[in-house]
Amino acid sequence: MSQLLTFANTATATIYGSLAGCLAYLGARTTDWNAVATDETLWRLLVQARDLIDAQSWSSAYDTFAERDALDLGTGSGDAAFPFRAAAYLLAEMGRTDPSVLSGAVESNVSSISDGSASVSYFSPKSLARGTVTIFPKRVMDLIGAYLAKTNLGGPQGGTSVSGSDANPFDEATDFEPDDV
Repeated sequence: MSQLLTFANTATATIYGSLAGCLAYLGARTTDWNAVATDETLWRLLVQARDLIDAQSWSSAYDTFAERDALDLGTGSGDAAFPFRAAAYLLAEMGRTDPSVLSGAVESNVSSISDGSASVSYFSPKSLARGTVTIFPKRVMDLIGAYLAKTNLGGPQGGTSVSGSDANPFDEATDFEPDDV
């Protein structure tokens, strides 16, 4: 059950769940949320959370807003049973204290260390299949990460992705015999 919000400037936006559902869900989890409950700030945070969720690639069963908003796991009470609603509420709460959460930035997977002329760099492509993509904070990924489309988000800059086998082609030395040297 999504809700259409109308702002003071007459702009409208639809959010996951409802304002009442958000207040009930977060009211049990934080004490500061009620401080912004009557402010359009809350609405804007919920719209930004929806935008971030909607910008991702979702598996085919959940590729529309309506399908995601209606997903009911039948567990918990109220909107806690609806993972996308709960995720939007949590993102809004996290964005209230740390606006960078709503930017959707994926953390870096490049690590480097150097000492004088010696240096070592490490890079591993991020992959949903390997669980190394962190689009959302962990609490949100726990709720909705399983519904993301299973694609390699590394793309052309992220290196290669091999599917179908974890076998290492160098595990067997069938082509090399010590006597061949």
